[in-house]
Amino acid sequence: MLATIVFTDAVAFSKLAGKDEQAAFAILNRDFDLMRAACVAYGGRVLNTMGDGMLMCFGSAVDAMNCALRIQQQLFAQAQTLNPSSVLLHRIGVHLGDIIIDGDNVFGDGVNVAARLQAECKPGAICYSRMVADVIKNKVPVRGRFLGPRMLKNIAEPVPVYEAPSLAEFASRQVDPVDPIPNAPLEEGVSGSKATLVLVGSGLLVIVAIVLIFSMTRPKSPGEARRVVTPTPVASESTAPSASSAPPQANQAAQLAQLKSRYDFRGMASLLPAGSQELTRVQSLAAMRQWFESELSYSSLSKPILLSGDSKARIGTRGVIIEGPTGFTETPLESLPPATWLGLLQSMLASPPSGKAAPNESTTWTGSFSAEYNL
Repeated sequence: MLATIVFTDAVAFSKLAGKDEQAAFAILNRDFDLMRAACVAYGGRVLNTMGDGMLMCFGSAVDAMNCALRIQQQLFAQAQTLNPSSVLLHRIGVHLGDIIIDGDNVFGDGVNVAARLQAECKPGAICYSRMVADVIKNKVPVRGRFLGPRMLKNIAEPVPVYEAPSLAEFASRQVDPVDPIPNAPLEEGVSGSKATLVLVGSGLLVIVAIVLIFSMTRPKSPGEARRVVTPTPVASESTAPSASSAPPQANQAAQLAQLKSRYDFRGMASLLPAGSQELTRVQSLAAMRQWFESELSYSSLSKPILLSGDSKARIGTRGVIIEGPTGFTETPLESLPPATWLGLLQSMLASPPSGKAAPNESTTWTGSFSAEYNL
């Protein structure tokens, strides 16, 4: 299959593990959880974790690059509030190419090139190939610089390499990512747009004028993250009914119904009055969805989620793959019928794919979901 591969690697992990192995692996798993959540948010699939690296697969180069940028953004923001001794920097390589998936194993030039691109990175940066640059042009607001053709280990032909520098570099140089980087040639066509300013920390720790690589607010949920790439307005000035055509209560009801149809419980919670019983239920469902998607990312061809009727499910590159006696289908989470959601939820609560026990509040999830969708 043709896919975009994202390959990560932790910088100086062996040195950190040499000091305190148990603490080092706890730090690595913390970052892996962040990466896994970002991968699911952008419709990707975690294929494998190899030592201190993670291998992810995406059906879209745009989604893959947005995921890589989000990971580095979140890692950078996280580092501002942590003790320096518990911070890991990660390199990321991104390449579009052919791969072969065999169970939990993955092969092909797409994987090899992504791994070699990762090795070309500076800590906290992202290196990507010309194939990725051509696809994301004018679609992903990243200020990339062209590093020129590079001879990569065990790759026959030179690979034109681009780099999205680390946020730490922008901060140290006090450079806006939408402006050219001093002394760094930019390849025409890999353009940027206004990036989001991130203010990290509390009143005691304020990092001013850190301009993020891309202009997207932090997604509240995986579903919201994908809508940043392909917007589906819910209630903007151009899409919401006017005051003259419908009362405010009707507008809100329509918005809630639309969000509910996509299982966007966080969006629903933002519209409900504080302290209401309905808000409490929807907030519980929002926690359910977060857990649901995290657990789903642990599923695979060799470790599927068992459903009724000899069916089984696993994470796919663009949603959930459900395989039955007559074949299989792949459907985005937002498009699954409520009954399928409930079946997946019940199966994962009974046997969580991660092997970790479900949280205590999960005892109310199936009842709340059934009541919300009249199941």
